[in-house]
Amino acid sequence: NVTQLKEAVTLANYLLFAYMEHEKSVHVIVVGPKGEHERELRSVLDTAGFRALPIPPELQHEPERVRAELDRRKLELAQQLQHENEDIRACANELREQFEQSRGILIMAEPFVRIDTAARSAGQLSIISGWIPARDIPRIRAALEAALDNPFRIDARSPSSDERPLVPSYMPDNRLMTPFATLVKQYGIPRYGEVDPTAIFALTFILMFGMMFGDVGHGATIALTAWLARSKLKTYTLFVVSIGLSAALFGLLYGSVFGYEHLFEALWIAPLSDPVRMLSLALQWGVAFLVLISLISIYNRIIQGELVRALFDNNGVASALLYLSVLYGLYNYYTDGRFGIAAAVVSAAALLALLVYKLIQTRASPGERLLVALIETFESLTSYASNTLSFLRVAAFSLNHVALAVAVFTLADTMVSLHAHIITVVCGNLFILVLEGAIVTIQALRLEYYEGFSRFYSGDGLEFRPLRLNTGGKA
Repeated sequence: NVTQLKEAVTLANYLLFAYMEHEKSVHVIVVGPKGEHERELRSVLDTAGFRALPIPPELQHEPERVRAELDRRKLELAQQLQHENEDIRACANELREQFEQSRGILIMAEPFVRIDTAARSAGQLSIISGWIPARDIPRIRAALEAALDNPFRIDARSPSSDERPLVPSYMPDNRLMTPFATLVKQYGIPRYGEVDPTAIFALTFILMFGMMFGDVGHGATIALTAWLARSKLKTYTLFVVSIGLSAALFGLLYGSVFGYEHLFEALWIAPLSDPVRMLSLALQWGVAFLVLISLISIYNRIIQGELVRALFDNNGVASALLYLSVLYGLYNYYTDGRFGIAAAVVSAAALLALLVYKLIQTRASPGERLLVALIETFESLTSYASNTLSFLRVAAFSLNHVALAVAVFTLADTMVSLHAHIITVVCGNLFILVLEGAIVTIQALRLEYYEGFSRFYSGDGLEFRPLRLNTGGKA
């Protein structure tokens, strides 16, 4: 170690000074007279693993002289750096205009690179082909007439059956639908010709959120907060404001303000006053939702030329008739004690049609084909049942919202002081707003995606992205 080395060097009539100590090394300076002890010193240092650090020649003179020389060189380098920076700035000023022109050319050329083989030319004739929304044809024709001096021709036609998978779908771009379209895109893009679910999604999502989170105070708070934070929410502002207003509207119908249930009379129904009715209404909502989705599924298949699937496949006419006839029979049984002949006949016919279709579509041995057909037919019926029951969560969360408020006020009533009571109520309402608000949003999305979109929406289409010619970096 350093102490032992210092003692050994001292015995050789030298002094050792240590500095810059590290975990496994240390820098030392050894001072002493030249002479016969140098060999002994070298032996001691070699034993300790000493490595000499050469001193640069320019630092071997008197310190003042060395400092003056270094200051002179530092000044020279600073002046040289200043001259170089001035040359760089002058060169940049000379080239900036050229760079800007090149940038503008590249920006304008980028769309033409994207169209690739869609544009062709021969001599004075140029041809470009692609897809545009049919409603934009008059506008494009007028724009070309205003921009072009030479004659041109526009030929438009509907896509052929082979081209349909390649045709992009036009998604809504208005401010009201943009946030909802973004959520729809999270599931996928509709195929060309499919019903765009954005408007249906917007309406049903807003209604379901309001049903599950009905409270005037909570809804107004959400809407007001979204409006105040509109600079950060941007396109999502209208989305959050709309679900907040929906919650406030249902709060009026439920008679609830920040959890207070008796400040005014409910315009429709207080959830906890008749939970059975709330559950019944949720089931009715689910039935209406699923019937609408089935009709859209049937329409999509007809548009795509899949008439047989529209009639007999899952979520087709036969499935919908089976679903509705079973529901009608169960309603008859509940009210009159009988399933009903009409309901039984339609149910049996629809069930048989589904079974025969599955038998025809299945490619397997006779026994395996029958087994697969029976399982898939049964699954078609049970999926409608499970999807319908999923909508019970709409009523469950409306009841849960009230129950949480009751729990908050029960806890607040145990507080001794008024201040503690108020703090408990405020914190409880904040808890409901944040936690249950997030959960209700997720549940509404789940119902839309898994009970709705999965029945009719392919989600594997291509989004229409218009070709924009840029000038000066602006579209």
